[in-house]
Amino acid sequence: MKTSPKIIAAIIREVDTFLEQSLGLHPASVIADLHDSALMIILKDILTQAEKESIGEKHIAELVSRNYIASYNAVRQILETKLTGIVGHAISHSSLFIDTQANCGTILCTVSA
Repeated sequence: MKTSPKIIAAIIREVDTFLEQSLGLHPASVIADLHDSALMIILKDILTQAEKESIGEKHIAELVSRNYIASYNAVRQILETKLTGIVGHAISHSSLFIDTQANCGTILCTVSA
């Protein structure tokens, strides 16, 4: 799959808008990497100040992570549909992973040929 800078920029804009509107997340940066069968989106500096101050307690860190993942799973089809339109191939599934200690996240999407 040929990846143009315009496609990557459109993916980043769509992901950033989705995260803000659907999950209330405001990552400092969003990086997208598109391959034939996968789209990987890296989210840096995603936690609020209060979350960053509280994650020293393991149960709080796990709660924050579970909350974002459950919220993402409830609305992920919205993002998958929009990304399908940008990429031109079906996004058949996506998952959000949160690393509270590193203050980052990853959205991994399966791209169907």
